[in-house]
Amino acid sequence: MKEILVLVCLLSLALRDADGSCWHRTPGGPAPPTGTPPTPTTPAPSRGPKKIPLYRYWNPHWVDHLYTTNFGELAGRKGQHGFRYEGIQGYLYKKRVRGSVPLYRYWRPRGRDHFYTTNPNEIGTTVPGRTGKYGYTSEGHVGFCMPRKVPGTVPLYRYWKAHRADHFYTINIREIGTATPGRVGKYGYKSEGITCFVFTRP
Repeated sequence: MKEILVLVCLLSLALRDADGSCWHRTPGGPAPPTGTPPTPTTPAPSRGPKKIPLYRYWNPHWVDHLYTTNFGELAGRKGQHGFRYEGIQGYLYKKRVRGSVPLYRYWRPRGRDHFYTTNPNEIGTTVPGRTGKYGYTSEGHVGFCMPRKVPGTVPLYRYWKAHRADHFYTINIREIGTATPGRVGKYGYKSEGITCFVFTRP
């Protein structure tokens, strides 16, 4: 009996990792866990280039949706100028990555509308501060998205409400109820197709 206890103790020590934790290995089984596991409420960041959240804001007085990757731009969740925080609409690359394209941002004071596109020809300029077609002034880009679907991405749908001059973007098709270009959905927003593809996690 004494010999069996000694053998069990020796086996237990042999199966301990360098940090003292015990991992019962089986042939062909998983390797011991490494690092700190993420908390259940926080998605584990993917490896690779850094991604940043695309925050969505809504201003009911201006009837304008604003999207930014700078959470401090509108001073947090309450925002400035009457903007209200509405959550995250996916993630963009912070820096250009092979295959990605810039998501340009424009502002038109007349009608107070923010506009986002990956096609610079729609407005005709990407130079910050320069005004292009339809009175839209370039505000640079907010990040980099994918022009085509790749693993881990979803479409960022674009809509236009003409009588209130508001562009609206969402990854949730149920908000408007249609993704068919030219078709009008809820609240009078007409689908203008897919702007680009954004990542669902950082």
